[in-house]
Amino acid sequence: MLKIKKYSALLTVTIIAIAVTTSSWAGSYKMTIATFAPKGTVYAKKLSQFAKKVRVRAAEAGHSLTVKILAGGKAGNEKSMLRKLKRNNIQMASFTGIGLGSIVPAVRVLELPFMYRNSAQIDAAVKRLYPTFEKEFAKKDFVLAGWGEAGDVYLMSKQPIATFEDMKGKKIWAPAGDPMVKAMFRKFGFVPVFLGFESVLPQLQTGGLTAIYGPPIAVVGLQWHTQIKYVSYVKLATATGANLMSGKWFNALPADLQKIVKDTSIEYAKKTVKSIRSANHRTLRYLLKKRLKKVEVNQAELKILKKNARAVRLQLKGKLYSDAIYRKAGGK
Repeated sequence: MLKIKKYSALLTVTIIAIAVTTSSWAGSYKMTIATFAPKGTVYAKKLSQFAKKVRVRAAEAGHSLTVKILAGGKAGNEKSMLRKLKRNNIQMASFTGIGLGSIVPAVRVLELPFMYRNSAQIDAAVKRLYPTFEKEFAKKDFVLAGWGEAGDVYLMSKQPIATFEDMKGKKIWAPAGDPMVKAMFRKFGFVPVFLGFESVLPQLQTGGLTAIYGPPIAVVGLQWHTQIKYVSYVKLATATGANLMSGKWFNALPADLQKIVKDTSIEYAKKTVKSIRSANHRTLRYLLKKRLKKVEVNQAELKILKKNARAVRLQLKGKLYSDAIYRKAGGK
């Protein structure tokens, strides 16, 4: 009889403990985030801040959310991250415009060379296009959760490039399978060498590449700056990016947690853009002071570059993006 009473008491305590736990936590969820950005970079740091904030907000709503970050390409390249996101092996990933364009090609309109003069114009174009892109990603079972940016893009090289003629024959890195960059470089006379991000540094070291392009913080973060000597001092474009979440995972979340995760991601994406813009300016100043020689591009040459860039923009219309998207983006 004594044993029965002990077991009954134990059972009662267990039931109470379960009830208390259930009432305190509406549910437990896991979120793995992948990024190609190395640890210690501005983007990786902001992602860590997002992870902390979203956990706190989820807890305040009664949910237990475990967040894990795979930085520095631990989840593979963008194609690999995309496959894992589709399978719900990871729940969120940050992509460059190249990765985003493999899903919704029209997003590349925001990276067209000489399309925008300043950040205000870019922000206005993103605001106009975001709802359209959000719907297009949703059709592919992805949730667009904040637009990003990698910064202003500059041409950097082992030999000085100041004129249209200087570009001819130069072996320049081009992302594998990128139709926009392929068309642009051929128009400018470059010899594109199609490689993944991870293969650029070895090719620079062995002479397989003589030129690259990218935002200063990315060039430094990937150590490409150690193998180049010159920067052509004219902003070519602005590299975009965005956070995507698995639609399968997101749609299985409770409505309140969906809002918390998405809103927090969008909030931190905006904060990241501001930080990245500042970091890019600082990094470019550092490169020009300590590492690279500035190559000025005169107005006559700039006019030629802009004319050729516009020709390619019009050439890609109807292939990567519609006329409506192009005009909405601010194209003429």
